[in-house]
Amino acid sequence: MRKITLREIIPPDNGALLTGNSLYRVFLGNHVVRYFANRKHAKKYLADTNRFLNTRLHELNFVYIYVLGEYRRAWFYFDSAEPGRRQSLITAERKILKNFELIDKSFEMAVRRSGTRGGNNITFQKLFVICEGLIDALRAIKTVMLERKYYAELQRLEMFAGQVADLRIKLEDYGGVPQGENPVTWQDPDNILD
Repeated sequence: MRKITLREIIPPDNGALLTGNSLYRVFLGNHVVRYFANRKHAKKYLADTNRFLNTRLHELNFVYIYVLGEYRRAWFYFDSAEPGRRQSLITAERKILKNFELIDKSFEMAVRRSGTRGGNNITFQKLFVICEGLIDALRAIKTVMLERKYYAELQRLEMFAGQVADLRIKLEDYGGVPQGENPVTWQDPDNILD
């Protein structure tokens, strides 16, 4: 089964003058650095992180399945009969397809590169790209739903966009806020498609 397996632990530098460099370190792609007195604790932290990231990966995949379905339901309406509106719908469809391609590649890279050098950072960054791609695709689908006045479907799109925003915030906040930095919030989960 495909899964994220972060492995990168920076060993201590015995000749280091800085205290942090004399400990085991785990750098994550959300700007978090954790320090450990021994390798065993660092490995446990990575195992916990892998469980957390794999749960988020499954959640993002579930939302992606939904977004693909919404696109296929709206597919018939992307070729509007009115010439003035046709171009904006064609542009929206291209944007959706481009995002789907980017999301597919990001899922693959998040899994395949997770265990490599720099994989801790790559994995988080690709999960962020997936979140952004899903939101962009949902925004583009929203243009069709607004055109057709499908207001009930708009509520579903907003609900799933809120889920993606919540997942993004969980990824950003995982592992605690780095010392000396303020927590970053991506976007307010309410009305994310506006």
